[in-house]
Amino acid sequence: MAFVLDRVDDMRIIYETAKRVYTRELTIDTAVKELSRQIGAKTSSLQMYLNIYACMRKGKVYKMGTSEGFTRYLLESILKDEGEDAFMLALSAAKSNSIYRESVNNAQPGIKKACLDAIASSGLAIDYEDIAIDVSLSQQPASKNTKSGNDLTNNAEMSKADREKLISCIQLPNSEFASTLMSIAEKYQIFDTSDVALLCDRQPSRELFYSDYAYLKEIDTNSDISSQLKSADGRNRYYGTTYIFNSTTYVFTSQLYGLAANPNRKNNRNPFWEWVLQKFNIDPSTSDWWPSLAEYTPGFTKDQWLEILSDPEIVGPVWGAVLAMFHTEPNGATCKMIAEKFNDSPYSISGKCTQLAKKKYI
Repeated sequence: MAFVLDRVDDMRIIYETAKRVYTRELTIDTAVKELSRQIGAKTSSLQMYLNIYACMRKGKVYKMGTSEGFTRYLLESILKDEGEDAFMLALSAAKSNSIYRESVNNAQPGIKKACLDAIASSGLAIDYEDIAIDVSLSQQPASKNTKSGNDLTNNAEMSKADREKLISCIQLPNSEFASTLMSIAEKYQIFDTSDVALLCDRQPSRELFYSDYAYLKEIDTNSDISSQLKSADGRNRYYGTTYIFNSTTYVFTSQLYGLAANPNRKNNRNPFWEWVLQKFNIDPSTSDWWPSLAEYTPGFTKDQWLEILSDPEIVGPVWGAVLAMFHTEPNGATCKMIAEKFNDSPYSISGKCTQLAKKKYI
């Protein structure tokens, strides 16, 4: 049975251990091992809890999600043990987390409520609206395009070939989609420790991306990998290809849905893919025409286009459909415009166009 942090005793144990990690009395590895024996939670979840405490002590935004109850417990305990200044920093971190989650379309009202309840119980004259937020978050626009994660990677550092692969991989079958996306993420080390903790946790994976399983699973490289691909239900739920992030090895879930219509499953490919694009600060829908005709032109004549359109090996139901969408706009349109008109994702429209081009040239 999956661990749920709802017992005050477990919260207390995690809190006391997190304090010792923060003051360098314990290493994270030692702390996680102790906590695993005491409360039985997953390593990734325990690392996340320790990181949230550290962020609260520093007033830094944390990207992971945790419960309203644990958030309030941390806030009130920090006030009791560390004083008002530390309490204000903790409130800043929690408020920043709430704002961040809204910016990625995954609002969790319970975090704000935890702050308000902690303020009320403190008896201090604090206005939630006046609480400062992490400056790194305040410099970002509060929208779905907010960049997060590892700042080592950005658009300028990413090759055009990798950018194209990442954008177009959404049209690939599940195994190819997973290997393409994760290989690029690994190459640029786009996931920081907070991101990895989130992706290893089933609950936020479900909340953010509609996945029934955590996207990543930590692997012991000293043991047989094939025996570690199962989930708690005893069935293989992960691909065997390994990826390394922050010096730790992981496998990626094989339980992906969305390439084909399935009324019984929510699409968990597109939300994750769009989240990864945001990590790279990629949003093809914001560029009206890319590349410009000055940079690139296919050089097709009208007759050549007619030949392409009549070839069923090139223009099938999927690719023909996207061309038909653009044909409804005689004056031209961007992928974003087409996506809004037909209730689709601009990334999906862009990816289909790229795959159509590949069918012509490959």
